Amino acid sequence: MVLVLATAGGLAASPDDASAPLVAPTVAARERAAAAKLVETTRLTRLRHLQLSGIADRRVGPQAAKKPKRVLPPLPVVHPSERAVALDTYVQALGVDTILQGLAASRDLLQERVLHDPRVHIYPGGIGDVESGKVDVRVLAMIEYLAQADGEVTVTCLISGHSYFVHGREGVVSAHVYGRAVDIGAVGGISILGNQGTGTITERAINQILALPASVLPKQVISLMTLGGPSFALPDHYNHIHIGY
Repeated sequence: MVLVLATAGGLAASPDDASAPLVAPTVAARERAAAAKLVETTRLTRLRHLQLSGIADRRVGPQAAKKPKRVLPPLPVVHPSERAVALDTYVQALGVDTILQGLAASRDLLQERVLHDPRVHIYPGGIGDVESGKVDVRVLAMIEYLAQADGEVTVTCLISGHSYFVHGREGVVSAHVYGRAVDIGAVGGISILGNQGTGTITERAINQILALPASVLPKQVISLMTLGGPSFALPDHYNHIHIGY
């Protein structure tokens, strides 16, 4: 006679009966289906991370009162191959582990990379800003992205040295104050000053930024050029590209 035991997972035969299944077939089938579903869920999650979905939703600094969303001009038409190059460059710049873990979880790694990357040139006050941990991870990622895309990038302003309010807009606190903005003074060893317009390094850098996925696209890309999306021109940005989140 086979002694049958009741278990939490289903009916199982007594261990004394070697020929009988230890788990009821219906229970085993249900568990296999649950395991397969878990594997597929994990695979899809990793794919979503690799596609950069949701890795840049984090905000740093006090949250302002909700305002009506500003309607941005349409993004420029970017060829799929350019978007593919931009995404590949972004992943190369940050590393697959950073993409999988998310930017916020990789803050320490990104800070060290920016501080010790020979392609990145930062003014003394800016080095202190990075070391303080107050610079938004999306800004750190952008610096590495431009260094990877163009071979060299010069940072002229992060937090230190910038006015509290936006120039000419008293009462509007600058994104720099919260570490959510960076000013780029040179790209690829070429100064932004005197090099803005069609065919210049400024146009190239802005197009590289605009080709990035929406999840890591800045809210402001300011220079003397308006190329669509979040890019627009202001006369006092003749010597740098402002990138703000």
